[in-house]
Amino acid sequence: MVKRENAPERKTKFSQIHYDYIFDQGVMDMQVGKSLAMRAADFMRVFPAKKMSSSRLQRIYKEKKIRFKKVKITKILTTRQRLKIKRYVPNVQADV
Repeated sequence: MVKRENAPERKTKFSQIHYDYIFDQGVMDMQVGKSLAMRAADFMRVFPAKKMSSSRLQRIYKEKKIRFKKVKITKILTTRQRLKIKRYVPNVQADV
């Protein structure tokens, strides 16, 4: 295989700036609940010259041992809902 000296940079080769974006905590928080394909699309919107697939993103996450835990969503009850719960279940505290 012959190497060209002035070969253009590969579209899939990432620098530290790209990895910093992928592992940024703010970006990860914004992407909670999105699929890998949607996250890859977000990456390509920020860096249009780079190509990212969902499988490549999955490999990057696996290499760095990043796992996303389930996000616990709490619902704030209105006063009316609390009174309704207390009426049917008086012994249970309705401050959920």
